[in-house]
Amino acid sequence: MGKYSPYATTQKLEEVIPTEFIPCERGSNENVIRIIRRFIHKSTAISSYTDDYIQFVEDAINDYPRKLLGGYSAESVYLYNEVLSLTS
Repeated sequence: MGKYSPYATTQKLEEVIPTEFIPCERGSNENVIRIIRRFIHKSTAISSYTDDYIQFVEDAINDYPRKLLGGYSAESVYLYNEVLSLTS
């Protein structure tokens, strides 16, 4: 995500690898992989995709409504929290 995200220089991202002994971490990870596989197939090298297409996939993932977030997308929750932080 680093070179494709315009926010890569301002965000500090942490890689989270789920452990095989904690099943609650595994489901969320599998759901994200399932969403990615809708756009980028397993048998294709990611380097064969253009930067614009990767950005499209990233935006689609961020706009996807999540049950965990009450039906809201990750982007809408992020923007809502940003507005709250600016008003307080």
